[in-house]
Amino acid sequence: MPVAMLVQGRRPRRVPIVHGELRLGRGVDVDLRVEDERAAPLHARIHLRSGEYFLGGNAGETVYVNGKRVPLMALRHGDEVRLVEPELGDATTLVFENRLGEAYVPPGASLAAAWMAHPAFRDERHGPGRYGPGQALGGRDRARCRLVREEGSVRRLLVKVLGPVRSPQAGDDHLGLLTALSGAPHPALVPVVDGGLAPGEDGPVRWSATAWVEGTCLRDRLAEEGALSPAVALRLLRDLASGITWLHARGAIHRDVSPANVVVTPTGHAVLIDPGQALLVEATRAQGPGVVGTPGYLAPEAILGGQAPLTPAVDVYGLAAVGYALFTGRPPATGQDVLEALAQAAAPATRPRDLGVDLPPPLEAALLEALAPEPRSRPNARQLERNLAFAEASLGLGDDS
Repeated sequence: MPVAMLVQGRRPRRVPIVHGELRLGRGVDVDLRVEDERAAPLHARIHLRSGEYFLGGNAGETVYVNGKRVPLMALRHGDEVRLVEPELGDATTLVFENRLGEAYVPPGASLAAAWMAHPAFRDERHGPGRYGPGQALGGRDRARCRLVREEGSVRRLLVKVLGPVRSPQAGDDHLGLLTALSGAPHPALVPVVDGGLAPGEDGPVRWSATAWVEGTCLRDRLAEEGALSPAVALRLLRDLASGITWLHARGAIHRDVSPANVVVTPTGHAVLIDPGQALLVEATRAQGPGVVGTPGYLAPEAILGGQAPLTPAVDVYGLAAVGYALFTGRPPATGQDVLEALAQAAAPATRPRDLGVDLPPPLEAALLEALAPEPRSRPNARQLERNLAFAEASLGLGDDS
């Protein structure tokens, strides 16, 4: 897949480019943020048009490709891009890597089909094999994980080979999802740094590479400590709500928001990891049968598995279920099998006060509203984030643990 290699200091960073556009600059509303005060907040864009990737300045800004000032041009593999004049000294450099070479993708055609038809598709240097064997971490039947060290960096990556691609549309959905999850990383979401499609024993497979997040798994912490203090629990929950709001704004849903997929960093902040089951909202009709997620944190519509398209409300339920566990020490549904879990999730959640947990009314009301069995009755992630902020402010809780 085309990749923007951002070179700032000693640690280059790869950002996949798949569909749409990649916005460059030093503002908060860009996909790829540069550390150069001479660049405009939204300085330039790389966008796909008629099968080619074009680079152009935004709103009159100019860019430099291979040392020459250009208003608009099609990028080729190896082109070096700078947002400010090269004569000004050290500056951020962007290297364009197009792993499909000169492959032409007609407008409206499947990018996945073009990807799989190109000779580079069967080159291990362009797939997960480029990262070497690493340390095997095992995983589910549909996924193989290994921990590797990124070349030229001290950063460790989790390379994950996912399920097979059954159709070009499924491949396009995966490539589109990589775009939604890449770009400027949110501090509460694990950064996605690479991925694509690769040959497998039974046909093409999806793969991705994410940063390795250091810290403690929230599931383990809850098992050891039980319910956390209100100040700590609210801080972690607000971190996750902010990240999920960002994710939904990108048109994606995580589908497996649970303590097992949350890492608490050494600084005490929450990071949502493992986007291996994530989907674009527009692709949820093709989710297929079966249950995806963690028992106890699954919304009723997720347990029904493929009978209706999923919406971002499934993540809101998961987020509220995590919050419920943070305050009470247990999830809202404790069923041991799918039918029992569905029956419990389809009924109103037990109020924390009925479990002997005395939560302030604004906080309890925010959690119970987000745990509503009917998706349309739940707030969206941004509304839940605001409700949590209001509860925190009204209670005067600080960040002390």
